[in-house]
Amino acid sequence: MYVGIDNAFVLENIFGNIDIFKGAEITNISWQLITARMEICIETQSKVLNPPKKWEKWDKVYIRLEIFGIEELMVDINKTKMYIESFYMSEENKKYIFKFSLNNNCCINCRFGIARVQNIKPIIENE
Repeated sequence: MYVGIDNAFVLENIFGNIDIFKGAEITNISWQLITARMEICIETQSKVLNPPKKWEKWDKVYIRLEIFGIEELMVDINKTKMYIESFYMSEENKKYIFKFSLNNNCCINCRFGIARVQNIKPIIENE
């Protein structure tokens, strides 16, 4: 499911095999042209099956995904909140491809070398 994410086991250990991206909100995108790197931050409300011991409670989970070796990037967004409607990831010619279809007919498509989960933490909204 998470082909191209070299430490996908982190997501699988916490969430199991569900699509954590579907319905998630993209809260930040940062692209660095000179290093061919992009960072995507999302907040998901997916069900946590195996919470880490230090997590006491949460409303959402914050995930920061870093993508390296970007060869192609197409971002079609507007300034409204971005929610992921569908997510597709595949391998093609020793490179990886992901496609986010977003609300309001927006999308993010990328061809890259490897991705990595850099941070994952619980978010408590009302406290």
